[in-house]
Amino acid sequence: MRLLRLLLGGFFIIILAGCINQPIMKTSQIKINNQILKVEVAETLGQLVNGLSRRESLDENNGMLFKYPNYQSRNFHMKEMNFPLDFVWIKDEVIVGLTQDVSVLSPDGQINKVKSPNDVNLVLEVNAGWVRQNGVKIGDLVETLD
Repeated sequence: MRLLRLLLGGFFIIILAGCINQPIMKTSQIKINNQILKVEVAETLGQLVNGLSRRESLDENNGMLFKYPNYQSRNFHMKEMNFPLDFVWIKDEVIVGLTQDVSVLSPDGQINKVKSPNDVNLVLEVNAGWVRQNGVKIGDLVETLD
């Protein structure tokens, strides 16, 4: 019985240590075309790599904003995604590209991959269709509200 308690206690400590190392993602609000979005801000390597993977859904007018310290072409893939996305490619506060309605799998069953059309330092992921529904276009400004 004592051995069982020790094992369970050790397991509990390992689980807690894993939770402590997971940084809490900041949230922010941005505005594009008078539409306010609540975004989670991915900045750490782990957050940038995981993104929205393994999530079941994304609430309406929510998204994830990927912030990078430099400007370069960005590659994203739909691995472990459960829903389609629109990608908004941003350089500073200006939208420089749009990739819309990206499904998880391509027609031939491969995981979809997308690439920014230009060097960017910000990437916004939103539910597929959001860009079209809100009339977002290249050249629009992205305003941070907080």
